[in-house]
Amino acid sequence: MVRKIFSILMGILLCFSIASCGIAKKDITRAEEQKMQNEALQKPLEKPKEKISNTVNNAVYTNTENLDNTLYSWGLRVLPNHQTPEITPLAMELIKKYDAIFVGDTTKKVVYLTFDEGYENGYTPKILDILKENNVKAAFFVTGPYVKEQADLVKRMVEEGHIVGNHT
Repeated sequence: MVRKIFSILMGILLCFSIASCGIAKKDITRAEEQKMQNEALQKPLEKPKEKISNTVNNAVYTNTENLDNTLYSWGLRVLPNHQTPEITPLAMELIKKYDAIFVGDTTKKVVYLTFDEGYENGYTPKILDILKENNVKAAFFVTGPYVKEQADLVKRMVEEGHIVGNHT
C-alpha cells in the first residue's frame, strides 16, 4: 500500500515538473533579439574582480602590470541576403590596429576548413592523410588536454603546415 501511494505521489510530482518546464519562457521577437545583440556588441566586458596571483614559475617574466588588459566583447551581426556581417566600430578599429582579418576578399569563393579537437576519436590521422593527399591546409583548434594526450598528432598538424589554435 505504501509503495502504491509513493508511486502515485512520484507520478504527480513528475507531471508537475514536466508541466512547469515551459511556463516562464518569453517569446522574443526578431527585433528584440537584434536589439539585445547590438547592445551586447557595444559595451565592453567587465574587468575581473580578483587579481591573479603574482607568483611566477616561468624562466622568462614580463611585467604585465602596466599592460592594457581591457576586455572587449566580440560578436557579429548576421545580415540578410548573404551580405557581409557587421561588427562594432571598436572591433573594426582593433582589427585594423593589429593587421588582423575579419572578412577576406568577398569577390573570391574560398572555403576555410576548421576542426575542433576537444578529444580524439580516431578520425584525425585519416583527416590529415586526406588533407595531405589533396594539398589542402586547415585550422585545428585544440584543447589543453588534447595537446597533452595527442602531442604526436599536434606535431604532425604543424609539420604539415596546418594552423593550430587554442580552443579555449
